[in-house]
Amino acid sequence: YTVQYLDPGGCTVTGEGTITINPVPNDPVVKTACVCDGEDVQFTISNVLQGGSYAWSSMDDTDFSSNNPNPVISGLSLANDNDGDIYTVTVTDANGCTAVSEGAVCISEVPTVMNEEGDEICEGGTPTGLTAECSNTAGTLFWYDSFIGGTLLGTGETFIPAGSSNLSAGVYTYYVACGIGDCEGPREPVTLTVTTGTDAPVVPDVTVC
Repeated sequence: YTVQYLDPGGCTVTGEGTITINPVPNDPVVKTACVCDGEDVQFTISNVLQGGSYAWSSMDDTDFSSNNPNPVISGLSLANDNDGDIYTVTVTDANGCTAVSEGAVCISEVPTVMNEEGDEICEGGTPTGLTAECSNTAGTLFWYDSFIGGTLLGTGETFIPAGSSNLSAGVYTYYVACGIGDCEGPREPVTLTVTTGTDAPVVPDVTVC
């Protein structure tokens, strides 16, 4: 652009200026942060701008702010009605140009086991099954051989341990948990008691004429 200045004496001065239009950075692509109730939430940006600066904020969580492109947020829960909370991120490039995007929190219920019942059989017998229920009818019950880790032995409200008719007398503990999607609740112990079988009666031989 050219500008001319005419002074009172009739003299002119000419000057030039250049306007530079910088490109706006791409809007951040924010992955929705889905977690199980009680877990920390982390937002991730898939197209992080090298050299850019980030600022996170939230109308739902006015105490929160972060300059981390992938912030971790603690203390969110279903009890605090945080499912669906929206967080806003602004990216600023080296030229001072900005772009804005949003990320949503989704929190899934962690179901629990209830009404668990064990079983008792004699040696060689077959149990009717260990039973339990899930706090959410949409959940699935998972039966394990260990409180942590271990092997998944079966699913469903009724569980009959494999080979139970061959077990020796004793108390055998299994563990059941309820899960919905990727969220599985704590495991609860359920026992199968195997008692010693009664000795067969001794019938004397009888001789008659």
